[in-house]
Amino acid sequence: MWDVLTEALKVGRARLGDKASEVTRLEIDLTHSYRPLNPAKQWQQILDEAAHKVPRHQGIRGLRVRQGERLDLWAPTWQIASNQANAQLLEATRKRWNQSEEEFATNEFHSFEADQVLVRLDRQPIEAVALFRGNRLVDVGEVDQAATERLATGMKDWLVHNLRADGRLTYMIYPATGREDSGNNMIRQWMATNAMIRWAQDRNDAALFDRVEQNIDYGVAHFYSQDGALGRINEGPKVKLGAVALAGMAMYTHPKHDKWATQIAGLRAMVDELWHEDGSFSSFYAGGDQEFWNFYPGEALLFWATIYAKEQDPEILRKYKISVPFYTKWHLEPNNRNPAFVPWHLQANYTLWTALGSDEAEFKDELLQFSFTIADWLVEVQQWDASDKLNYPDEKGRFYVPDKGYGVPHASSTGVYIEGLIDAWQFARDVGDEARKEKYRVALIRALRSMMQLQFVDDVDMYYVEDPTLIAGGIRTTVYKSDIRCDNVQHPLMGIIKLLRMFEADEYGDAG
Repeated sequence: MWDVLTEALKVGRARLGDKASEVTRLEIDLTHSYRPLNPAKQWQQILDEAAHKVPRHQGIRGLRVRQGERLDLWAPTWQIASNQANAQLLEATRKRWNQSEEEFATNEFHSFEADQVLVRLDRQPIEAVALFRGNRLVDVGEVDQAATERLATGMKDWLVHNLRADGRLTYMIYPATGREDSGNNMIRQWMATNAMIRWAQDRNDAALFDRVEQNIDYGVAHFYSQDGALGRINEGPKVKLGAVALAGMAMYTHPKHDKWATQIAGLRAMVDELWHEDGSFSSFYAGGDQEFWNFYPGEALLFWATIYAKEQDPEILRKYKISVPFYTKWHLEPNNRNPAFVPWHLQANYTLWTALGSDEAEFKDELLQFSFTIADWLVEVQQWDASDKLNYPDEKGRFYVPDKGYGVPHASSTGVYIEGLIDAWQFARDVGDEARKEKYRVALIRALRSMMQLQFVDDVDMYYVEDPTLIAGGIRTTVYKSDIRCDNVQHPLMGIIKLLRMFEADEYGDAG
């Protein structure tokens, strides 16, 4: 093995010539355990895997395809660095080799394992770091108060560094190249605005409030309009209830909210317009005909609860009381159970619950019991060991049920569940339910482990990043997919800010 590695380094230096001295990292995959694959079956299997966006072995197992003298081979660390699934890599080879799918399926395929090593040549003495899926493996025992503070600060820094001079926030970026994605999403953008406001409030950060003011002004200038008294947040032809509510909440909670009084009034009027006397909301004012009841109504109720906590508006409370039984009944139908519903209603319910007086004891208990019901159920969809169909240890702590059809594993999902569970923990703390408080605490610590695994931290996990300035502190979409979307960062930050505020140092331990 050493002879082969020495020869490879010699060839590499020769190819680089004078530039060889500029190399600061060596990415080495020591391959073993080659497995022949049934070509036709594996080709379809890989395509199916890619279609479901859950390439379990990406970055763990390499792939080799051979046809006569032609050979393509992808090391696991290359899969991570290129941010491409096996199906994409194979499809590129098939086209380059000018073969039909039928012809390509007759080639020789192998998967293989690899011990991954990153050698840091610019260290004295030179260091070698063992990698797992192109990263260090984070142990849950590393989750303490200081590490959580670093995690949150890194996420805040990512948001600030990706907030442009004109107030525009990066929607999504690809770390290897620094290229921004051309897409956008108003719900995610305004959620990120809310996250920066929460950090600024918590840390009394006047400079960040000023930057968020620019961000809100940018959003108003580019995406806000009015139909009479109704305020719109436009995303192409669509006006989504969730985007309207979250934009309104951002403007409402900023210290300079009077600056956007007209827009806030318009957005409140739009939420009212989309509410119905049976308690339901319409998901769209324009451009959509589906109902996204797992997301948008909870976002609207959180906006209302935020307003009620300040204004004690009896009309908001009247409508909220009608919506709670409507969505309780809807969500508890077996075919409607979905984790995405839970965190928004936990946040909304706790915000309202804390604002209600003793004269609303019966309704407060209704909010409490429903919140415990959905929080208890949410904890059960967190992956931690083999019984949860966990594939690899770097996946531990995420929320995903492979066989339930709840979507795909995603940093933003685990992040938003942190947002909800910290409020569930507060419910349990406030009523003295120690068993639930401990259950939610353990789930939160495990989720923090997942976030730490996904965060870009240093020159080890950014070995393939050309410019770390806009990447450091960001949160990967998954352990095998390196792109950073703004809500990957925003969701967990919103919850972790609260967690840091309330957890004592000894509450971070013992979650194995």
